[in-house]
Amino acid sequence: MIEIRPPKMCGTYLPGHCPHWIQINLASKEGPKPVVGRLFDARIDGTVVIEAGGDELQRWNHESDRLAEAAQLSEGDLFYQERWGLL
Repeated sequence: MIEIRPPKMCGTYLPGHCPHWIQINLASKEGPKPVVGRLFDARIDGTVVIEAGGDELQRWNHESDRLAEAAQLSEGDLFYQERWGLL
């Protein structure tokens, strides 16, 4: 079994960083539901290009390389919850 390395904890909970447990809890209870998406590109500057809900979006991620590793394990599939900024 392949495991994803643990996230770097910087203490910032803005979109693109490690989510806080309260943010995750609220996102699981308050809509909208996450949409299925796909990772197209993860750049060294932190920019990630995803397709979610039929739209191509550019977002920023603190660990774009780790996100790319995780997406590779799921063949590029991901979930995106826009309201809470969760990828």
